[in-house]
Amino acid sequence: MNARPRTILVAVLLLSLGLAACGGQPEAEGQGSGMQDWPDLTDLGGATIVVATDNQWVPWAYIDKADGQAKGFDHDLFAEICKRANCTPEFKEFSWDGLFEAGQAGEWDVSCWGITLTLERSKVIDYSDPIIQYGAIILTKADTTVKDLDSLVNSELILGGVPGSTEYITSVKLVGEERVKAIDADLLIEGLLRDDYDAVVYDETGAYGVMTEYPGELTIAARVTSGEFVALPMRPGWPGQVAINAALNEMWKDGSMQALVDKWFPGLGEQ
Repeated sequence: MNARPRTILVAVLLLSLGLAACGGQPEAEGQGSGMQDWPDLTDLGGATIVVATDNQWVPWAYIDKADGQAKGFDHDLFAEICKRANCTPEFKEFSWDGLFEAGQAGEWDVSCWGITLTLERSKVIDYSDPIIQYGAIILTKADTTVKDLDSLVNSELILGGVPGSTEYITSVKLVGEERVKAIDADLLIEGLLRDDYDAVVYDETGAYGVMTEYPGELTIAARVTSGEFVALPMRPGWPGQVAINAALNEMWKDGSMQALVDKWFPGLGEQ
C-alpha cells in the first residue's frame, strides 16, 4: 500500500496543532504569568513581630534610668519599619548566649542589637540588607597611655572581651589569647573603669553610647577596623523578610534611615 497520502495528512495535522499552540486562540482574561494575583509581601497585615533584644546596649536598645522607658535606635527603627510594613513590634529580652539558637527555634522573628553581618552567622540565621557601616575601635579610660594601635599591640596591656563576639575575636588576633580576659557583656565597661584590664576592642556604634553614659571617663584611642556592616538577623525562613527589606530600602530612599543614624550615632566613622 502506498503510505505517502497518510504521511501528508499527518504532517498537515501537526502543522495545524502547531499554529494553534502559537497563539491561534486568545488567552482568557486573567491567564498568563499570574503576577497580578500575587499577594503583597511587603504588607504584614497587622501582625505582631517578636524583636529580640536585651535592652542593655546603649544606644541600640536600653532602659532610660530617668523615666524607666525603653529607648534607643532599635526601638525607633522598628517603630518606623512597622509603619511601612503594617506590623506591631513586640520587644522580647534574650541573653547574648544562645541568641541565635533561640532564633533558629523560632522564639524571635527579627533583631537588631548592632549585630555584625558575618559569614559564619549567616550559616545559621538569615539577614536583612545592611543598615549601618562601621568599624571597631579601642576604647579606654580617658587617662590612657594608649596613643595608637601600635602602642597597644607592642605592650603588655590586657584587653577585656565578651567571648563569642566579633570584638573578642579581633582582640585575640591583635594581642593573642593570653592577653584577652573573658568578661560578661553587662560587666565589660564596669571592669574597664575599675582597671580590671586596660582597654577593650569595642563596636564603634556602641562606643558613642557608653561615652554618653560615662561623660569624660572614656575615650576612643585608636581605630582597629572599618567596613563592617550591621544587618538585622532574622529567623531562617521567616516570611516577613521581604517586608522588612522593602521598609528598610524605603527608609534609605526618603532619608529617614540616615536621620536615625545621625540621631543615635553622631560622628559615626569620623574617628
